[in-house]
Amino acid sequence: SDCEPLRGIIPKTAEAEIIEKSIQPYVAKITMTSSILNNVWPGILVLFVGPWSDKFGRRPVLLATFTAAFLGQVITTILVSFSQVLSLNPWFYLLASIPSTLVGGGCAMITIVFCYISDVTDIENKAKRMFFINMSMGLGVVIGNIGSSYLLRLTNTTIVCATSAALVFIALMYVLFFIGESLDVEETTFAYKAKHFFDVRLINDLVKTCATRRPNYGRAIIACTISILIVSNFALTGELGVFYLFLRNKFNTTLQEFTYYNAVDITIKMVGCGVAFGVFRNFLKISFSAIALMGLFGCILDSLIRGLAQQFWQMYMAASFGLMSGITGPMLQSIVSLAVSPNEIGKIYSLASCLQTLSPLLSAPLYTLVYNATLDFYPGLYNFISTGLHVECFCVMILIYIFERRVKNREAERPPTDSTTTQKT
Repeated sequence: SDCEPLRGIIPKTAEAEIIEKSIQPYVAKITMTSSILNNVWPGILVLFVGPWSDKFGRRPVLLATFTAAFLGQVITTILVSFSQVLSLNPWFYLLASIPSTLVGGGCAMITIVFCYISDVTDIENKAKRMFFINMSMGLGVVIGNIGSSYLLRLTNTTIVCATSAALVFIALMYVLFFIGESLDVEETTFAYKAKHFFDVRLINDLVKTCATRRPNYGRAIIACTISILIVSNFALTGELGVFYLFLRNKFNTTLQEFTYYNAVDITIKMVGCGVAFGVFRNFLKISFSAIALMGLFGCILDSLIRGLAQQFWQMYMAASFGLMSGITGPMLQSIVSLAVSPNEIGKIYSLASCLQTLSPLLSAPLYTLVYNATLDFYPGLYNFISTGLHVECFCVMILIYIFERRVKNREAERPPTDSTTTQKT
């Protein structure tokens, strides 16, 4: 039909290109609003989620966030079904994000997942487990991207959304029946737990934990690491709202081409993560900070080549240069987890997640503004913003590397203790 080019299933016709260029700024505004709504309240809520879960357990938060995600998918499916017989305003689709937003969204979910991993894992295997978590999420995105495009072509949007809801329901059932509590928490009533959720003392404890002076540049390392996570997420969330629009406008890509590219991009990063972790960390014993530097350098090259790309194949070249860019997150999380005690990790992750979640308040409007302003003459200009931000992260990561080298050199120069001397003798 005449609408097929606008759905992204086939390449755009000349008429469709004119229509799409006129509505892209409108779509970008909806995406920007969605990004802000999904991050403002969750960003505030996660400040309480981490400290609260340290006291009352991780499992209640996991159940709440997965239940909300399932309800959101159900609402999306219902709205899409209605849109086939009614003319729905696109803004109605923001209703689907309300359940997840109310309980902290993906921000709270991921924060508690990493806290759970820290609870049940020893120091040696912590980085490995976090790497596997990131890899499993990446694998899910790859399968979802590839499968959804073919499913959409064979069926319709309602079936795609219903399938997504079914998969989230399976995940919820798995958490309900197979995931136990990772902490030893006291048995209390639901009312007592709910009453103490918005306890201001939890925030005071969080601030004290994050501001406490620590040995071996611990406080500086935590601050630098969190700043890198914030700036990296700023670039990521800013790009998310305009990236597909950029590919459609610049290279006339179809939805299937986009999902295939996205799958290849994530697969390349997963392979890079595997190489970085298996070879550089396990075999060569390179430090977390040094591997994170490699990852950030990959981010710089990836964004720079995207901004310079004139042919679609060059986007694949950018992805290949960003081979190790996916390893940065797990390495930074490992650096933080090693700098604090296990009973403080929830507070640190909560602060980091809060600031990361609030970053779209600035990044979404900025990237949308830049994209709309340069839509007609250089739609990829926003990529250079990301390049500059990743350069800044690279410089801060160098500081962390210097701190760690100083600590290592100081420990090497320290004279052996009496117990060590006796043991050697």
